[in-house]
Amino acid sequence: MIMQRETAIERPLGATEDMYWRFDKVSPLNFGTIIRLSGKFSTDQLKQSLKALQLRHPLMRASIQLDGSGTPWFRSGVGDIPLQETQQAPGNEWQLLENELNTPFDSDVGPLMRCVLIRHEDNDVTLISVYHHAACDGKSAIFLTRDLVQSLTQQSRG
Repeated sequence: MIMQRETAIERPLGATEDMYWRFDKVSPLNFGTIIRLSGKFSTDQLKQSLKALQLRHPLMRASIQLDGSGTPWFRSGVGDIPLQETQQAPGNEWQLLENELNTPFDSDVGPLMRCVLIRHEDNDVTLISVYHHAACDGKSAIFLTRDLVQSLTQQSRG
């Protein structure tokens, strides 16, 4: 993955982003993906790929904070994308995704993405990624997944 210089994101939420953020305050309105990966890579390589993802996609390193007039803004300056790791046999991914979808983000703190890595065997894993819907939708998740897999592939190839 080609690394870009980090640029800050400081802007008010658009109309649709604002709507998702307000609905999320009542009930979590998250979006998620499940991807099955085969091949050998370490947790550290995945963490590096998540950092690269944050560098390339500004909303993955943003939080949502109110300004002085109560308008929600995307603000830069959050930590790494959280990565939880577990080991279990295949088949429980959808239940884990449902649990993650119903767990709210602390949008004031960010980031607006989190992941669960499920190791099934040495070269067989499932990655669940969950996004705050104000920061990601189905189309953008395709690009995020592509960039994450490309980064993992490049690291594996050295």
